[in-house]
Amino acid sequence: NGGAPLPTSYNPNIPNGLEQIIMKGMSLEIKDRYVSATEMLQDMEESAIRMFLPHIIIRQDLIIWVMPWHR
Repeated sequence: NGGAPLPTSYNPNIPNGLEQIIMKGMSLEIKDRYVSATEMLQDMEESAIRMFLPHIIIRQDLIIWVMPWHR
């Protein structure tokens, strides 16, 4: 990330999963970034599910059930 400060240095309430997604999106190395916005969105959805529903095992059919707007 070229020495960019972590998002939590500005807001300590940012969840770790979201911070990792932000930092991956800001990577200086192209090979370390998301290939597409869709890939980033998938990580964001999975992170949100883990954060709000930590007892759920993430499977594609379960994500669709929990988040019907997914498709």
